[in-house]
Amino acid sequence: MGQSHKSIVLIIVLSLIQGVSPQQWEVKLGHVQICAVSGSSVVMPCSFTHPPGLTVTQVYWVIDPARGAESPDLCDNPEYSGRVQYSNDIKTNCTLVLNQVKLSDAHTYHTRIITDQSREKWLSSGVELTITDLTVSEIREPVVERQNAELSCDSACTLTNNPLLVWKKDGKVLPGKQTNNNKKLLLKNVRPGDQGDYSCELKDHTGLPSKPVKLNVMFSPKNTTLSIKPSNVILKGSSVTLTCSSDANPPVQSYSWYKKSMSSPVGSGQQYSITNISSEDGGQYYCEARNKYGAENSTAVSITVEGPPNHTSASVRPSGDLKEGTSVTLTCSSDATPPVENFTWFYSNGSTASQVTGKYYMIGQGSSEHNGYYYCEAKNKYGARNSTDVYLMFYYAPRNTSVSMSPSGEIVEGSSVTLTCNSDAKPPVESVSWFKVNESTPVGSGQQYSITNISSEDGGHYYCEARNKYGAENSSAVLMEIHAHLCSTFAVITEDHSCMIYIVIGASSGCGLLGLLFVVCCIRVRCRARNSEDISQPSLDKMKAEDSNKMSNNDYGDCTFDYNTNMDSVYQTFELKAPDDDDFDDDEFDDEFDDEFDDDEIYQNFEAQCNY
Repeated sequence: MGQSHKSIVLIIVLSLIQGVSPQQWEVKLGHVQICAVSGSSVVMPCSFTHPPGLTVTQVYWVIDPARGAESPDLCDNPEYSGRVQYSNDIKTNCTLVLNQVKLSDAHTYHTRIITDQSREKWLSSGVELTITDLTVSEIREPVVERQNAELSCDSACTLTNNPLLVWKKDGKVLPGKQTNNNKKLLLKNVRPGDQGDYSCELKDHTGLPSKPVKLNVMFSPKNTTLSIKPSNVILKGSSVTLTCSSDANPPVQSYSWYKKSMSSPVGSGQQYSITNISSEDGGQYYCEARNKYGAENSTAVSITVEGPPNHTSASVRPSGDLKEGTSVTLTCSSDATPPVENFTWFYSNGSTASQVTGKYYMIGQGSSEHNGYYYCEAKNKYGARNSTDVYLMFYYAPRNTSVSMSPSGEIVEGSSVTLTCNSDAKPPVESVSWFKVNESTPVGSGQQYSITNISSEDGGHYYCEARNKYGAENSSAVLMEIHAHLCSTFAVITEDHSCMIYIVIGASSGCGLLGLLFVVCCIRVRCRARNSEDISQPSLDKMKAEDSNKMSNNDYGDCTFDYNTNMDSVYQTFELKAPDDDDFDDDEFDDEFDDEFDDDEIYQNFEAQCNY
């Protein structure tokens, strides 16, 4: 058996007592070496026997006795005051109890037995007392979340009797986690909650823990939260500050700010501030906290920006070009917080204006009366905003299509005429086609249709067709009536064998017309021939040439003449008849001619006179 586990019986023979058998004194010590924890109580078991006939008067303990000198009782030592206990049974019991041991109590302890005979004294062998502190082994490597950690409770010497230990975290006992007689503490799959100050102590001497050792658990950010000041409901134009908080070991190294509608960060740092806030800044925000072991996002928090309506707009359905008769719905839209309380529509066509309330403005059957500018107003408790103007134009096929003719009135053969097609259409007429009644194919195209050197074959009823993308309409037919020339020539042979030729050129107004339009020219032709035989065909041709030349040179003075008149047509009805000299009466012929034609009336009506 070892000395620490087995009592050793020591027989001390006192040299002062002579003649006594050494076997008569016997002291039994429980331990010759004791290792105790600072602050605990130490028991040094001791029993003895003595020779018969002696009475023990005193039993006490001394430390480190010097040879040849009497050592003082522990009870008298101030360092041990109040901490020493002896047995009341001093006949055989010499046990020492030393309370609240200190590191300075580390000595060799001996028991001293005094009897009624001064020469009979006994000093036992020593008990070596070692005092130690409990220590928890330091954790040199960082302990990362979800790893295992092991703590050990150590002492400088082997504790006597192998006492039980208990573990504490932050001063509170941790039951059920001890191993190896509680000298070791095993923490499996550690969590941030396992972080704290760990210590160990003797189970029978609570309140004497070891110096605590901090378990530092490394973990990624947790419990990440976002706070807003002053509030998450903000008036447009004011400011707001968002703060991100998170638990992490090591502490958070970086913060990033996100808006849910955006893929990239909107800011960084533990705080994110928005100044002069607008409705576009409203939405859901969250922060990301990150360290070397990972990252965590906060829950999203909504920021609501209140203010007057924004982005007010007016839309039209259906879109695109609108045909008359189409049903149209105008819709007013606006971003507003709080929501729009009322919508108002305004309409103006340049001359009149009106307004209608409601988000929607309905037009049952659109027409040109609805053409004009429309806009809406959105209003809430903070104010109002107007949309931009929307212009409505309702389109229609040609209508009120008509034909005008220039010149108007009677049309003479050989002249020109222009027909013009007029129509009301939106969009404007894209094409015009001209038709002659009873003919299947168009005779022309374009807004105007002209006929030059007109003839009787051109007469008839004409109409136009006006067309755009929405349809076509025909005009009413107009009559084009063509009139032919009417020419008469009267000739008188004078007495002096000169001849007076009166040419009356006229245009008849046609069958059934009541009036006559006459253009009268008097052309005096002197005939150099002395008898009728001299007025031959060559002479007539010569007169025609002279008249044509006078017309070209405007030699007729005040006479108005149509320069387009063909002199051949003037002379073609002229029949030259040579009267007998005896039968011809020049004065009589003049009288008859005057009776037939009143010169003054003719000249007054047509202001045409020629004198040669």
